[in-house]
Amino acid sequence: TATAAELKQIDKMRTDEAHYIARGHRSRREARLSERELRSTLGVARSNRAEEHIGREVATIPDLAKVEAYIAADLPVGVRTQVKEMMAQMYFDMLPDHSALKRQMKREGVHGEDTDMRRVFAASSISGAHHISRLKYANDLSSAMVDVRKDGRLGETQRMLSNELAKRTVLAMEAEHHPIVDRVMQASYFSHLGMSPAFILTNLTQVPMITAPWLGARHGFANASQALASAFTDTAQLVKATYEGKGWKDGWRAEFDWTSKFPEGTNEDKLFRDLLDRNLLDITMEHDLTAVAEMRSTKLDTAIKIANLPVRVSETMNRAVTGLATYRLGRANNMTHEQAVDYAAKALSETQLNYSGLNSARHMQSVLGSKALARLMMQFRKYQQGMVYLVAKNAYDAFATSGATAEEKRIARRTLAGLFGTTGIMAGALGLPFAGTVGFVVGLVGGAGGDADEPFDTEVEFRNFLTDMLGADTAAVLAKGLPTLLDLDLSKRVGLGDIGSPLPFLRQGRTGTEQVGNVLVASAGASMATVASIYDGMSYLADGQYRKAGEKIVPIKAAQNLLRGWRYTDDGLTNVNGEVVVPAEKFSVWDITLRSMGFQPMREAEYYAANQAVEGAKRAAQDVRSRLLRKFAQARIRGEDTAGIDADIAEFNTRHPEKGVRIDVSSKVRAIAARRKLAQERDEAGVKSDRATRPFVAEGRFAAP
Repeated sequence: TATAAELKQIDKMRTDEAHYIARGHRSRREARLSERELRSTLGVARSNRAEEHIGREVATIPDLAKVEAYIAADLPVGVRTQVKEMMAQMYFDMLPDHSALKRQMKREGVHGEDTDMRRVFAASSISGAHHISRLKYANDLSSAMVDVRKDGRLGETQRMLSNELAKRTVLAMEAEHHPIVDRVMQASYFSHLGMSPAFILTNLTQVPMITAPWLGARHGFANASQALASAFTDTAQLVKATYEGKGWKDGWRAEFDWTSKFPEGTNEDKLFRDLLDRNLLDITMEHDLTAVAEMRSTKLDTAIKIANLPVRVSETMNRAVTGLATYRLGRANNMTHEQAVDYAAKALSETQLNYSGLNSARHMQSVLGSKALARLMMQFRKYQQGMVYLVAKNAYDAFATSGATAEEKRIARRTLAGLFGTTGIMAGALGLPFAGTVGFVVGLVGGAGGDADEPFDTEVEFRNFLTDMLGADTAAVLAKGLPTLLDLDLSKRVGLGDIGSPLPFLRQGRTGTEQVGNVLVASAGASMATVASIYDGMSYLADGQYRKAGEKIVPIKAAQNLLRGWRYTDDGLTNVNGEVVVPAEKFSVWDITLRSMGFQPMREAEYYAANQAVEGAKRAAQDVRSRLLRKFAQARIRGEDTAGIDADIAEFNTRHPEKGVRIDVSSKVRAIAARRKLAQERDEAGVKSDRATRPFVAEGRFAAP
């Protein structure tokens, strides 16, 4: 047995590949003899044996059984075995790193066989999974595509489907693995969702808001609610976060263990195993596999894993409850086990969604020819895609003149009614499916042919209409849902109003350049938004607004929310210049608690909405007013006729008779005087030289004639 000092020396030696001796043998006996030889001649202090069982792998090589049957009649057994082994070796040589064992022997700096074998297995799985799948299923895909092309000749719809499947097949055959992109996406995932109580709580509403209407339309809402409640009670005992191990960084993990409640062989056990194989149950598994593969064991990585546990638990809970409830309802309706499992998989795919890459829209799988870029840009967009599909599919089935049976139409109508009902209750009229898209179209129609100084904003008009008719409190409930009674605005978080928007989180810019920049940032995905936020934080830091700078610079949503709640306690709500717009005493303890959790209190939400409405209307009127005065002054200075401009000014004054906005005679006189003074203050190079700029004019002396 090696001493501690010897073990330390061994670990040090193992970081140098010169100290490795790797041999492969065809039998255990040969391996033991080789080990004795090495021990006797070299005095090896420690040896590791790794066995590869390739028999089962050889048996599953694509079409090998067909080849063996083909040559069996003409070749003797010994030769046939050699041919089989030769084909197996050729197959293994085509794999990315030949084998997990070779990958391990090449690696330097091993610290313990158990940990390293897990890392080797994970790394080999990630790098080789796509390649192995392509080798195994390429023939099946090719055969399927032959049939698809035959069907494509039957008509226009079949031809379109054939072409689309052909393009998707090409994408499926292309593999792109970028460790840097994986790290960026994991960091972005943690930044936006990890440890955020607001996300976890709103994520848990997906079952009652999305799944319940889907099941209720098919089995009655009472039966669906009862099945979901029963499934939740059972599932709550299965999802756990456990701690096992010697050190804090080794033992944290989330697990979904149903073996005690549903022993092996039971229907529920078979259900969960099948859903796990379809990647519809524990969808965050690949994050763990990547972390193990890259041997990430720093305290930061462990902290990220621990922080992501609540998100993982909530997501797994949603999926387990949905799958179990749907399966039981299916069995109660006389479905076989296999039919009920497929039914549960369908419910999960349509209400909790299938987040696999192949289930994405084709244009979301590759952007500018890059899958890596698509992954970055489309992060957090698959939920939007899934909700668009869910609503659009049921709307089509409900109202299409053909293609759906009477029962399917009834179910689709009930599903839509349920979805509109749950989102209306929790998110109000503004959170109804496609409400934002409808509002955008209405805004275009309402603003068409209108005046530039009176923009038509559908949401502002709608909310003001409700307020005038019913009062502010009732109007807020109708517009944003029942949570407003708790001083909470969930309309954006749980509503489906913006699912039709290509850029739902786009900020409006004041200038064309600013707007283009906002579009680019919104298009680039969540990770780029984090970079932009950090840049904004640096600006606040330079301006001395340290608390607001911290909220922007710290790339963790949970920390940002805590910092903002702390700032509201002391400073209240401030604008970009640090000026107080809502004093701290206006925020209650409940408001601060909501803000610290990541929710938006109604006081804050209403300020931003109202301020945007006021500033938008003011900016539009001021822009038109400034343009009219500029044109009038320039025409007068040049000695041109101003009759047409005077008519435009008269119309503007009719729309805006308010003092300070309307253009009177004194406004015209001041505009002319200002432009004449400006012309006099410019030097020969055209640089302005008034009282404010005169001390700095010397800096531009290089432009003097």
